[in-house]
Amino acid sequence: MFTLQLFTAIDALIFSLIACKKRSADIIKYLRSF
Repeated sequence: MFTLQLFTAIDALIFSLIACKKRSADIIKYLRSF
């Protein structure tokens, strides 16, 4: 379960980096809230 969550987090982070670098900062903030 944790591994799947980690993969999802990494995938979201990579996607945000490709889409918009500013978005990646928001994703990191969102992930750190957990």
